[in-house]
Amino acid sequence: MTQYERALVLGGGGIVGVAWESGLAAGMLEHGVDLREVDVVVGTSAGAIVGAQLAAGFLPHVPRARSMPPPPADRPAVDRAALDLTLLGSIFRIWGAMERSNAEQIAAIGKLAASMPRDAQKDWAAHVSYGIGIEQWPERPLLVNVVDTHSGARRTIDRHAGLDVRAVVAASSAVPGMFPPVELEGRLYMDGQVHSSTNADVLLPHAPAQVWIAMPTNKVTGQGIGPHAENMLELEVAALRAAGSTVSVRMPRPEDAQRLGKNLMDGKRASEAFAVGIEAGRAWADELRSQGV
Repeated sequence: MTQYERALVLGGGGIVGVAWESGLAAGMLEHGVDLREVDVVVGTSAGAIVGAQLAAGFLPHVPRARSMPPPPADRPAVDRAALDLTLLGSIFRIWGAMERSNAEQIAAIGKLAASMPRDAQKDWAAHVSYGIGIEQWPERPLLVNVVDTHSGARRTIDRHAGLDVRAVVAASSAVPGMFPPVELEGRLYMDGQVHSSTNADVLLPHAPAQVWIAMPTNKVTGQGIGPHAENMLELEVAALRAAGSTVSVRMPRPEDAQRLGKNLMDGKRASEAFAVGIEAGRAWADELRSQGV
């Protein structure tokens, strides 16, 4: 396995998480730490979107070239008025009850997710594709985490799998019950955050000297699924440190709660989440630089 000096792990967190992580990258750059220069990026859900952009060499908040086509506008990726709230509630009851990831419980979530109408997959994939703004896997190593809806097993995908990066990121971001799972090689995959918000343990075979983890979903922001995210992060950090990695973690703070809200899919919070992320990024960069990064 390839060994890396610096690894970046970006966790899931919906629209708010994308904005927070984007601000984090901008704030860190202001204070001398460029996340585009890490050796490998691990992305899950929102973190897969932001991570794909950073791995491709641009900051998520920088406007794309004017030649880019307009975003898909026929209809939104998901019609919120048409959501099956009973299905969504059933999924999040199981998810919120998990203290640690459990394949049986995750498969139960996957079964519910797979029951969603399949006709929305194309729209969802198109919106994610426009959001990341890339068509090919970046040269910088990018590891994207998805979950098999049938088995409940996590799968980590990189460019060597030969799959469309846009479809893989769409699968990683497919919140069960809200967005349809995405078909890859004949199997349906959903949000990698169902297994873990961060999935940082996929780095264990690569023995990175430094691992930087940013996780927007926690007890401050994530309501029912926040404890699961923090529990899995704790296990992953312990495993990485036991393997010899130096690990640094950034999450929203209790004092950020009012600004970020408790609905990670609330687009109205994106601007404020970006601002909170900038502040967190500046502070994190200062901390890392004081440690000699």
